[in-house]
Amino acid sequence: MGRKHLLFTLLTIFVAPLTTTTAQVTLTYPSNVPDGAIYVDDNYFGISWELQVVNLIMGNSPDAIPVPLQNYLKNIRGRMSNPLRMRIGGNSLDNSYYVPAQTSMINGTVDNVGYTPITYGPIFLDTIVRLGDIIGGAQWDVGLGLVHVAEGNNTASLALTTVQKLGNRLDSFLLGNEPDLYTTHNLRPGQANYTVQNYIDDYANLLGQIHSIPDLVNVPMAGPTICCFWDLYTLLSNGYLGAFRNYLKYLTIQHYPQNNCFNQTPSFDLGYYTNHANVVGLATWNIQGVQLAQQSKLNVSMSEFNSVSCGGYPGVSNTFGALLWTIDYALQLASLGYTSAYIHTREPGVTYNLFDPPAANLDQNTPGWTTGAPYHAMLFVTEALHSSGGMAVVDVQAPSPTTAANSVAAYAIYPTPNP
Repeated sequence: MGRKHLLFTLLTIFVAPLTTTTAQVTLTYPSNVPDGAIYVDDNYFGISWELQVVNLIMGNSPDAIPVPLQNYLKNIRGRMSNPLRMRIGGNSLDNSYYVPAQTSMINGTVDNVGYTPITYGPIFLDTIVRLGDIIGGAQWDVGLGLVHVAEGNNTASLALTTVQKLGNRLDSFLLGNEPDLYTTHNLRPGQANYTVQNYIDDYANLLGQIHSIPDLVNVPMAGPTICCFWDLYTLLSNGYLGAFRNYLKYLTIQHYPQNNCFNQTPSFDLGYYTNHANVVGLATWNIQGVQLAQQSKLNVSMSEFNSVSCGGYPGVSNTFGALLWTIDYALQLASLGYTSAYIHTREPGVTYNLFDPPAANLDQNTPGWTTGAPYHAMLFVTEALHSSGGMAVVDVQAPSPTTAANSVAAYAIYPTPNP
């Protein structure tokens, strides 16, 4: 790359009253990459899919993948030199059952409130393989359910079939999803408090089941995928790293600024998302644990995020402000050393989706898809990070040009000196 660095500035001037005067910002940035900067690949920004709705977006078989979906993903993939990162997971996968003999992709009802289990069959693996190949290459992070580990849910069988079908397209397995919410979501009935030690024991149990199959001894794992209540540093220090460091490819966490779950009205309006200081504060959630993982030479991944959890919120998640926030947050995570980040998408009709089909019953050429705000953010970030050897992202801490404090975010993006 001929330029020594690239500089992208996000001016969220829409938060202040429009005037005839153009505000000027003076930026100071390092001429060289700061010591200790972590380089990210140009497929840093990926997509997280909720399992229970993949058939509503991807179709019900490898031969029924909608052309508009293919085009959306090709548009992202074309801005990368590496395969597009995609994750299949969420609460619906963690609480559901893999049925090897099931011929349909998914049986069950979309339920993001009661966490009603669904069943799913191996055709979903065939479909994601085909989708990745169509768009020019994808690498997949596949969730493995931990909720029913004690009673058995064919998780080891799913892992083996996944390895056989995906081959080198498999990036990692994520064991469990948000275990720090198991108590709140009543996923351990009869157990008053699901603790860190309970989780470590369950993780070891499931990992043992997987490793009992010779072809799975060296599969790449990820975890702990906590989101909310547990302190990451404490979890890592109290046995998780010691027990599983040699098996982990990624240290995964996921986090949202606020939630719209169980019909709860979010606390923050759009103004929260246009303040760069809020982005910086959000990105430092569990930073002590993140730094411990990095010191242990683990890649750290934000395996799921979006503007408001449980589907977003109208007037926030579907706005240009949310688009800018997504760019700012993704780059902020990269500046802190995260090596990947995945934006979550769910069933058609929720406000934070990247894109939506016009109806749940898809055919291969259904017209009328709509594009969500986060999709444009994903294009921007991917374009900014495009390289053959990686980019380092640095927050240059731009001053605010208006009385609207922290209304500007600016980042310097440097290519690796040895591409």
